[in-house]
Amino acid sequence: MAVVPPSGLEAPEVVGDDRIVKPSDNSLHQAYIFYIKVNAWGGSSAFFGPYTLNVGCFNGVVLFNNDLNFITSLPLKVGDPALGVYTFMVPTSTVSYCVIETNEIVNPD
Repeated sequence: MAVVPPSGLEAPEVVGDDRIVKPSDNSLHQAYIFYIKVNAWGGSSAFFGPYTLNVGCFNGVVLFNNDLNFITSLPLKVGDPALGVYTFMVPTSTVSYCVIETNEIVNPD
């Protein structure tokens, strides 16, 4: 019986006793859910999973946090200098390979 990979995944690559699962297109940022079916002599079989292969940077994988030096609230008195008060510190990513490309000030509505 031929191994039929789930949509978006290549057929598992055999390396020794292991099977390596890879996406068909590793430039897509998404999750792939798959199961492993084990067959034994005599017709016995079992399923394992679900397993999730996360590829890239998307909301299910990475979180962004304010820079520890970013001041989110600072009380000022009338006439106080505002130099540096609204300096936006670049957030950090919880996944090192998810590099922040842009920062924008937007209205979340």
